[in-house]
Amino acid sequence: VPLMFWFHGQYGSGTDEAAGFTTSTGYRSCSHDHGWISVFPMGLGLMSDAKALNISNPKTYNFSAYNNGQTAAILDLGTGWNVGTGGDSKTCLTESSQKGAFKDVSATEYSCYASCQIKGQCGRCNWSTCHDDIAFVKTMISVLRRKYCIDMSRIYAGGQSNGGMFTHYLSQALPGVFAAVNPIYGLPLTGYAAGRDGELFRNQRLIAETSIIEFHGRDDKIIPVAGGPSTLDQWSWYYTSLEEMTSLWASLHGCQKETRDVTNKIKKACPHIAANVECWEHQKCGTKRRVVHCLYDGHHGDLPGQKFFGCASVWFFNQFRRTSPVR
Repeated sequence: VPLMFWFHGQYGSGTDEAAGFTTSTGYRSCSHDHGWISVFPMGLGLMSDAKALNISNPKTYNFSAYNNGQTAAILDLGTGWNVGTGGDSKTCLTESSQKGAFKDVSATEYSCYASCQIKGQCGRCNWSTCHDDIAFVKTMISVLRRKYCIDMSRIYAGGQSNGGMFTHYLSQALPGVFAAVNPIYGLPLTGYAAGRDGELFRNQRLIAETSIIEFHGRDDKIIPVAGGPSTLDQWSWYYTSLEEMTSLWASLHGCQKETRDVTNKIKKACPHIAANVECWEHQKCGTKRRVVHCLYDGHHGDLPGQKFFGCASVWFFNQFRRTSPVR
């Protein structure tokens, strides 16, 4: 049986994703119709992060490692996923960079959860847990394969916003696991397109068996499709552009730089496509895998047609299996 993971965005929950987003988009029903097992994990927030470490009140925890030894308010920035950027203070707009075009832009809100303090990974741009979410996913796969007859050549992953960022991070950290991935309005922070240590390049042979289809709203101001800083007040992180990410994946797969419009091809499979959706694909990939990206009119959190996204995602996933499945 194929296995599909879907990761919620910041402040989200697995329960809400299963009952809300993936239901309204048809993502859940399409995977169910194909007989797949769908998993909607839950990321950690300020309190659950601390609870996992047996800390009763994270807001009164010892903050000696926080912000160069200075105490500060510990904000609850919600549940989310560790995307490997903890401790890096160059990925967001800080007080020192409020000049020039950014002089009137609010500095980014930040926090340092207990797991980051313990690991010495506090930084001015922190916003989420530092728990090992990669190990969490590996454990889920291990448990599920013991309980169910999982086709290990057909494991897929996707996510929205921070969950989309985590999907990219999973591809970097577990390059031999996924047959295909599909982030939506979720891109890596600047400097992490290929991973903190260039994991995509170092594991090119393994990542060559993973296809990708990525969706993004043209008017997204939280994670801009063109990359650079978010323009949402107090949420100004710096992001990799969609063009850079798809070009990187195309290079890893030995595809041509040029892309071809495949909107009509996808529309035949999923007629619920919105009128403003356009999809392009890099051609003649040496790996025989696919690198596709789709743009649509919309802001962060908007969808490319209510039922289209789920249909297109499962249609895409259904084309791929790994020839060297994870053991």
